[in-house]
Amino acid sequence: MLSAEDLQLLRCSASILLEVTVSSSEEISAVAEEGAILKLVSLFSSEFDEAKEFALLLLGNISADSLPLRDAVVEAGGFTLFLEVLENPDGYTDTVVDAAAQALVFCTRHNPDGPFDEDLTHQMISALATFIESTENTPSQSLEDALMTLAQIIQDRPTTIAAVDTGITSQLVQLTSSSSRRVQYHALECLTAVTFHGLDGTEALVDADGLESLGLALTSPHFEHRSVACRAVGCIVSSIPAHVESLIPSSVVPALARVISDEEEYAELRYQATLALSTLSGKASGDEELNFIIKAGSIEAFCSVLQPSEYNASLLALQAIIALVSQDWEGQKEALEQLNAAGGVSRLRNIRDGVAFRDQAIGNMAQMILKAHFPESSQHARV
Repeated sequence: MLSAEDLQLLRCSASILLEVTVSSSEEISAVAEEGAILKLVSLFSSEFDEAKEFALLLLGNISADSLPLRDAVVEAGGFTLFLEVLENPDGYTDTVVDAAAQALVFCTRHNPDGPFDEDLTHQMISALATFIESTENTPSQSLEDALMTLAQIIQDRPTTIAAVDTGITSQLVQLTSSSSRRVQYHALECLTAVTFHGLDGTEALVDADGLESLGLALTSPHFEHRSVACRAVGCIVSSIPAHVESLIPSSVVPALARVISDEEEYAELRYQATLALSTLSGKASGDEELNFIIKAGSIEAFCSVLQPSEYNASLLALQAIIALVSQDWEGQKEALEQLNAAGGVSRLRNIRDGVAFRDQAIGNMAQMILKAHFPESSQHARV
């Protein structure tokens, strides 16, 4: 049992070790070679919370350095301690819980040399899901760390399925409206991860009414929220028809149009939003779906990127415009009126004439729209 004097000595030693274990690999390896890993695992059994915190943080630092050291920490039971705390947070003080979450996010963020063992990965996903569910939407640093770790661990279809099977998706959707901006962001990261790696995650998100959360995030004043939500939407529009159809009546479509139309938005994000909305426009079928897309301001949005600085987005926009105005459907006339009102005709002429782009292929696309729907504007100016 540690005495008060022992605890004071431990504080001094731990402070030094914390500095050492975030420095060079040589120094970290030297600490491990002196038997530090097993001693730290034993230290966790101390009755002092400070000793538990030091043990967890130091084990996290050591395991983040290299694959052999990570394996050594796993073999010694270090990761078992991390997961024990997160699975039973009520049995520990907040500072100990914070230390466990911090240690886990640190060693997974660096992810040295290779992925975790499959069984351990699934244990980590289960423990993280249990902890995230237990927080009851109360923001904390440990919740942020747990969300970051979960997003980092979900790297393929098996880990996506493991995460979805815990039932965590609904909680992640709820956390996108947390009072904490960072919690919101990391919850969105998790949702993006599960949609990126397979249909299972996308289906779980749709079933959990997560599309409205993505639509809200796309209108966030914070760029990182808009960006990560746009990535998730991009995964969904590339999914099976049933998932694509679920986007049509959601707030995602007008939110994408808003991102595209904002000429002060980052060019890369405008391009990603254009890619998503263009793909969705091309996959839409039937009067109801097509009508929803044009009512959401998509035509005006596509016109806004028909300019020299955004060649790739312009190409996608032209493809979407062709899909929306060239089909024989009840809203075709309205779509053409919107295109004209948004200044689309003059922009199409500039593209056709090489003013915007010196590219014959894209010029031919613009001329095809003009000739088919605005014949009076399709004639080249006489010299």
